Amino acid sequence: MLILGQNLEEITACACGLLSLLKPMEWASAFMPVLPFSLLGFVNSPVPFVAGLAIDDNYRLMEVETDERITQAMENGMSVINLHTNTLLITTETGVSQMLSLDPYLREQLDFLSTRLQHYAREKSSAIHSFRRFIRDGLSRKESVTLHSVSHSFEQHFVRYCGDLATTGNAWKRYGTIDVKTGNFNFYPAWFMNPIRADQFFHEALVHTQLFVGYVDERRRNQMEVDEMRKSEVGIFIANWIYEKWNVRKKHVFNEFVKRRGEPVPSERESEFATSTGRTG
Repeated sequence: MLILGQNLEEITACACGLLSLLKPMEWASAFMPVLPFSLLGFVNSPVPFVAGLAIDDNYRLMEVETDERITQAMENGMSVINLHTNTLLITTETGVSQMLSLDPYLREQLDFLSTRLQHYAREKSSAIHSFRRFIRDGLSRKESVTLHSVSHSFEQHFVRYCGDLATTGNAWKRYGTIDVKTGNFNFYPAWFMNPIRADQFFHEALVHTQLFVGYVDERRRNQMEVDEMRKSEVGIFIANWIYEKWNVRKKHVFNEFVKRRGEPVPSERESEFATSTGRTG
């Protein structure tokens, strides 16, 4: 992956951010958040890499995307993120595009979170569009929670591919052997994939049964009832009642926290401000 842009700080932050989205796995190959232009030929290296390239001239930045070294690398697995144009150029290597079809549920989550971030970014105090403001003031609580949700969505997506390795501490023992002479662990991908293929065969048969069709229809009807409840006066009344109880509880917890610190309990207006902004010291 090559990250292009004009701002060195943004490129570095993006490169580090990409690695954090690989959880629960960790990047185990070359990582160069700042790649000198004189070493651009490195993009044709046979090893996987994440690298950043800063070019402060718009014309030169456009030229880089059509550079022979870049186009050749893209034919062999490299993709390019251009932060200046907000574009992603996927590798043209045969077969890769078919593997990159995004899970519909993950896409729905990311679209929702992206819309939420764009809404927050319209606020004048937002640091989303200013790296310097982000370093100086940090993100708002709402922005931080939303970005954490993005990271969590990716992590949960990758956990699915890790199977029981992500949930069971000694699951790795099922998928390899330890060399008694060297003590090295040898992982056998086929041992990991065979149960998955068998499960997929059963899954394919299951979804064509009346049993599964009935389950899908039941889920549909249950969700429709929930949606109708949300729109009804009863649903609105219940939602308002729960919100009021939750708000009272939150104020109580905040006041108890203040008492434990030996500080005077704030007035109702001060308490509302503190709980709404998350300021508990």
